[in-house]
Amino acid sequence: MARKVKRALEQLAAGNFTLPSPREIEASKTPAGSWTALQLAKWGVPWPPRHGWKAELERKWEAANNPHAGTLPLMVSGIGRDEEAPRGAALTFYFNRRPTDDEMRAIHDAVREIVNVG
Repeated sequence: MARKVKRALEQLAAGNFTLPSPREIEASKTPAGSWTALQLAKWGVPWPPRHGWKAELERKWEAANNPHAGTLPLMVSGIGRDEEAPRGAALTFYFNRRPTDDEMRAIHDAVREIVNVG
């Protein structure tokens, strides 16, 4: 197992990632129903994979293959806590597309206003 993880880390360090389609992600499952560290590394997913990695790859694929991605209204599709941040004090927002810089500033201002109310 250590050798496989080492190869996966080497793949990540090389930075040669591919963006799989949702169908390719499903087709790449092992017989046990999961993915190998090396397969995930080929997609740029570190080992062990974090919660939400599959949905993130699917969103990236959709954005890269949807010519209307820039015209879609921004919508939040999920939110999660970053457990690796000190005291779990960081949140991750999942959107239907990449927010613009102006949208990021607006989101920052809105969250700051909500949190600072209490």
